Amino acid sequence: MRLLLLTAFFGLSAFLDPVSAQELKLGDIRAHLYLESSGKLSDDIISIKGAKLMNLPRGEGIFAEPVNTVIINISLLGSRNSQPKFSTAMVNITTTNRTGQKKTETRPLMGLVFGEEGRVNRAVVLENITCSKVEVEVKTRNASKRVNLDFECTDPKSADASDKALTPQKR
Repeated sequence: MRLLLLTAFFGLSAFLDPVSAQELKLGDIRAHLYLESSGKLSDDIISIKGAKLMNLPRGEGIFAEPVNTVIINISLLGSRNSQPKFSTAMVNITTTNRTGQKKTETRPLMGLVFGEEGRVNRAVVLENITCSKVEVEVKTRNASKRVNLDFECTDPKSADASDKALTPQKR
């Protein structure tokens, strides 16, 4: 029994060999909107200062096209031309809807293959979240990075009613 436990321990130790696990560094995080009418991706909305992120599903946002899908591009840095076995990053996505309900989803980024520049980019596709507050946090063993996307939608009925309330009525 003792021999079996020792064999299992050393087998597990070899599997979790820290030499095989590469230290990952976090690059940039970008967010692109999928523009449904043209089928194109927007510029990075995180880098656009003052971007209007309101009523995107109705096409009222900065790009004037309906948007229901966001593509998050996560850049990870590692050793050039490597494919580390046990290096992973975790992506936590927290959405908060109009009523304040929060939902968190975790997605692992595994099977990383670093190219000549020591960089790999991974896409995370988020659908039907363009009326919610979204926080994306990327974590590695020694680092974390976070971005917030403050999407917002107004009720079309209440927006029309408030516009009429501000407009003088004709008699």
